[in-house]
Amino acid sequence: MKTAAQYQHQIAAIDLDAIKLDGISAQDAKEALARIESIHNELLEIERNLNLDLHALNAQFQGRLAAELHGMANRRGRNRAEDEQRIRDEQAARLAPYEQVKSRLNELLARLQEMRTRLESIQT
Repeated sequence: MKTAAQYQHQIAAIDLDAIKLDGISAQDAKEALARIESIHNELLEIERNLNLDLHALNAQFQGRLAAELHGMANRRGRNRAEDEQRIRDEQAARLAPYEQVKSRLNELLARLQEMRTRLESIQT
């Protein structure tokens, strides 16, 4: 399982600004489209791995929550609710960096689509 920082580093290594969109020939547009397709596939692979890691982290917290709640079966409402909320807060804090990476991935995928559309118009 990768950390959110590792995913951020992996995404940061992808340089969309290196792809020229202005004043290029149809042949250059074709080459840029091929590069965009390659980047798109790379981002989708990162997204798949990120989703798997998010699923695994959620499963870990759900298992922990179930185990702790089972162990608290004899505890009364307020203490049990506080413990459950503490675990859920911990889960949210642990998942937040991954969610930020996911948001950045979605931004990059949308930007790639815009670039693809623009290059396809140059090509025709």
